[in-house]
Amino acid sequence: MAGDGDATTSAVPRTYRLHGVDVAFPYDAYACQLALMDRTIAALSSATHALLESPTGTGKTLSMLCATLAWREHVMHMGGGGAGAEQSNHRTEGAPPASEKHVIVYASRTHAQLTQVVRELKKTPYRPKTAALGSRTQCCVHASVAKLESNFQRDVACRKLVSARSCAHHRVVEPYVAANPHVGGRDGPVDIEELVRLGNSQGGGSRANKAPGGSGLDADRDAAVERTANAVMNKLAAASQHGPCPFYLGRELARHAELVFVPYNYLIDDSSRKALVDLIPWNGAVVIFDEAHNVGQAAAEAASFELPASLLSAAIREAEKVIELCLQRLELGGAGDGVDVDWSRRADEFRVLKHLLVTLERTIADALKAAPNAGPQGGGGGASASAQQRARTECGEWVFQQLLPTAIPDCKGTGENGDTLPFFVAQLQLGASVLAEHALASGAGTGVGSSASGGGKLQQLAEVLNKAAGAYRRGDLAHYRAHLRLEEQRIVAGPGGVNAAPTLSLWCFLAGPAMKALVDLGVRSCLFTSGTLSPMPAMARELSCPGGLSFPHMLENAHVISRDRLWIGVVQCGPSGGRMLGDFQRRSDARYISDVGNALCNVARLCPGGVLVFFSSYGALDSLRRAWEVPAAGGGLSVWQRLERHKEVFVEPRGAGSAEAFRSCLTAYRESCTRAVEADPVTGETGRGGLFLSVCRGKASEGMDFKDHEARCVVMVGIPYASAFDPRVKLHRSFLDDLSRKEARNAGPGAPVRLLTGGEWYQTTAARAANQAVGRVVRHVNDWGAIVLLDERFANHPMRPSLSRWVQDSLATYPTFGRAVAGLAQFFLKRRQESPIDAAAARAVNTAREHAIVGDASLSASSIQQQHLHEPTASMPLTQVHSMPTLREANTTSAKRPRLAASLQKTREEEGAKRHVDAAGGGAAAAGRQAAPAGAPAAAAVVLMGDKNANLQGVETATARREATKNPALQLVAKMRKMLPPGVFSEIQELLRGLKAHTIHFKSLMKELARLLVDEPIQQQQPRQKSSVGSAGVGGEDNSVHTSCQSPYRDILGDLSLFVQSGSSQETRLRAHAFQLFLAGLDKGLCGKDAVKNALKEVRKKVEGHHQQPAPGGAGGGGGGGGVSSS
Repeated sequence: MAGDGDATTSAVPRTYRLHGVDVAFPYDAYACQLALMDRTIAALSSATHALLESPTGTGKTLSMLCATLAWREHVMHMGGGGAGAEQSNHRTEGAPPASEKHVIVYASRTHAQLTQVVRELKKTPYRPKTAALGSRTQCCVHASVAKLESNFQRDVACRKLVSARSCAHHRVVEPYVAANPHVGGRDGPVDIEELVRLGNSQGGGSRANKAPGGSGLDADRDAAVERTANAVMNKLAAASQHGPCPFYLGRELARHAELVFVPYNYLIDDSSRKALVDLIPWNGAVVIFDEAHNVGQAAAEAASFELPASLLSAAIREAEKVIELCLQRLELGGAGDGVDVDWSRRADEFRVLKHLLVTLERTIADALKAAPNAGPQGGGGGASASAQQRARTECGEWVFQQLLPTAIPDCKGTGENGDTLPFFVAQLQLGASVLAEHALASGAGTGVGSSASGGGKLQQLAEVLNKAAGAYRRGDLAHYRAHLRLEEQRIVAGPGGVNAAPTLSLWCFLAGPAMKALVDLGVRSCLFTSGTLSPMPAMARELSCPGGLSFPHMLENAHVISRDRLWIGVVQCGPSGGRMLGDFQRRSDARYISDVGNALCNVARLCPGGVLVFFSSYGALDSLRRAWEVPAAGGGLSVWQRLERHKEVFVEPRGAGSAEAFRSCLTAYRESCTRAVEADPVTGETGRGGLFLSVCRGKASEGMDFKDHEARCVVMVGIPYASAFDPRVKLHRSFLDDLSRKEARNAGPGAPVRLLTGGEWYQTTAARAANQAVGRVVRHVNDWGAIVLLDERFANHPMRPSLSRWVQDSLATYPTFGRAVAGLAQFFLKRRQESPIDAAAARAVNTAREHAIVGDASLSASSIQQQHLHEPTASMPLTQVHSMPTLREANTTSAKRPRLAASLQKTREEEGAKRHVDAAGGGAAAAGRQAAPAGAPAAAAVVLMGDKNANLQGVETATARREATKNPALQLVAKMRKMLPPGVFSEIQELLRGLKAHTIHFKSLMKELARLLVDEPIQQQQPRQKSSVGSAGVGGEDNSVHTSCQSPYRDILGDLSLFVQSGSSQETRLRAHAFQLFLAGLDKGLCGKDAVKNALKEVRKKVEGHHQQPAPGGAGGGGGGGGVSSS
């Protein structure tokens, strides 16, 4: 959301003049913010529409609010009926007539997102009169009505209480508004959460269902709003014990508001939009669609409906219940009704209703049986594979021209005289009301499952028929397709109630009609904004379909963060060298499954924080997970176990009742990511971080805010194309193809085609879902992260041009997996070096480690921890990127490292003297240790080896400690702790401990080091000029051109090899030499099995040679350089 990464704050709002309009902005605006405000005012001034894309973190919402509010003040003052209208003899270009109020309607997907918009509005210097609109479900604070489970019953109960003036919350709305004329305006903007808080105040009762986003004021609420609310409540306390109803208060404020907040389904749904006609002065209004990347799909879905056999069956049962109630009232003589009702006639009318419902059910079933294209239907659909699925597709008008007239006599759908459909719908609504009132009177409305007999099904059927009839009367059914198919559904309750039954669908495939309905209300401009509108031309064509909008103003903003804070790569090959191509045919390929799993293991190992992994579908996620859980051949770890070794793995819950499970899973993931960056205050250890597996278009991919360490990396597995076998997808594609061909014929040769083709729409929806998912990685100007695209198609047309501009600007293509891993590791290394350490616990742990290295026994880690817990946080200064030398430079002999070689030689001499003294006697050994402080290199070697039982006495003076920390050996230890990913340092310690104790074989050491470097053997490109591993030499020259495994830790491992060879054992030196041969093999691109095989051959030769001849240099041998340079 905007404002996360705001620019430098100004004490006084800055003013920018754009198109003659002075825009007050609370910060020093970025170039992308100025561009967004410029295009917004240009569209408003010319009374046209705009598509405005600006990535997350660029201040999109704040810029839109400031630009639109500044424009409104300008035109109202200059000629729109404002205070300066009489003094001005001229009007600005595009100035409206004085009758236009230019209300700004700000729409987003959810109330939670609108709450964030209100917070952004509070940052601006503008204070317009605001209102927030919500449904009764979200707003009701009545103690008993809020407990009703059925939304329909809640609506019926509310209307009944209001009409009888029995709701205390509703009665105080008008007095509240009269006593507080500045609420929502000068006193500060309000959202649904604030309105609900007011409604619940003064003993208003415990609200059963709170507004989205929680309750209560946030920390950044204005103090003025709090004081005003308290004063208002004090006034209300004298007159009433109830707060104002949030539902009706929002509507009352909307009548005089200048800025109205609504979810955008209120604008695109026909029935909801009609309810707002009398509340908002639409003439000259400005509509802003935030998060508008889904608005076209949402508009089409709002105009569509499904009529399954299960709904008709439930409606028939409710009609029977209505008839039974009418007969009961008739027996009682209508006592207690308060109205004169002919219950006998009403029972007959509902018998006719039931008969028509049964006839409609039978007619739909017969229409499917008589389908001209009857036969098995492959792919989508919910019926079992054994069922012979039938399918029938017709034009939208077929429903009213043939289907409904067959079931309902004289049904025309026109609403004119003689049309029986309005009577049929009215009877459905009446029956629903009778059942709802009966449920309320009997108290059944608060029970579990009570909605089944509360009239909800009859009301739902009435809404379906009203929606279809409205589209038919407007002539919009030309944009629809009717589809009949068999689906498994529950027809009756109890076991055995699930059967394959027909479903009638009437699907709308264009968003134009809903957009045109807004323009017909008198809307001046519609502004569509999001972080992911791309591909923009496709979005414009989607919304400008017949009857839709045109967009002379379009903007694709660049990202506000610098490119060096982003790593975006397309990985074209997997670790085995196989193609990274996740299409439907290869999704079950064993090599592809293994490559994706091994690639994720590498990413999880390298990433310092949280990793979000998005799959193309739940089916792809499930199939890959099942394969990864299978143990490896030979009893090794499975891919899933290796993932869990690097990260805590979480899988997005789905299905019925998954909302609460998702919140719990998300909370656990966030806590896991926090533990990865914050040291434990007791142990000083950090966690592994989290790995969250989700799908595109899922809960985690849209609308969720993952900041900083919660999403240091986003991985895309495959491309989220919709299922090609789904009937709705197939019909959508064929419909658009037919429409575009028709447009091309009518336009003539050479004329541009405005409409999307079916293939373009299919590609666009996938790209937009991918753009949404990858947008989780960076959320503000100071954020950083990586995007790994595990599919070669992201690098090619048409997918690459469909990605957002900021993604394309930083996108790199990696033909081999080794290059991708090296680039990713180097990016994380650089960012970890430059990112400040801002945790006191981390400083304490580092201090404890330093003292442990130099052997300061006088200060324990726990005491250091307590000492630093309450110190102010200090930031580490930014350092330059560590320059990575080549492997041959890193693996030079000790002669090229004089300081390190001298330190190692001194260490060996001291250890030899120590062993000699220890052999003479324990007392002498103790005296010797006190007389000669342990050398820093020896201490460093012990720390590296992980010898926890070593008796390190430490350096006695602070001066000696400072001198010891300058030692290259200790610097290596510090560098390893800083540079290596979490867990890698400790794994190296374990390896060296085993090498020291002779409990690890050389072959096992090679395999483990390969795992530490690349996690899985990499099949790299072979060298163009072949040479053996040994011939390259650790310090020799190699002029061959090859693809190398550019491990960013190769210099550390080169230094580490010198530690390994510092021992006195000839066998240890030989192992050290083989270790360096293995590193040379890595640099030559002969990673994995080939490197191990060649290195073993070389070592075998060396071992055989040393068995035949005495080793030169003896036990201490030449500073450890003897065996290293011999190759």
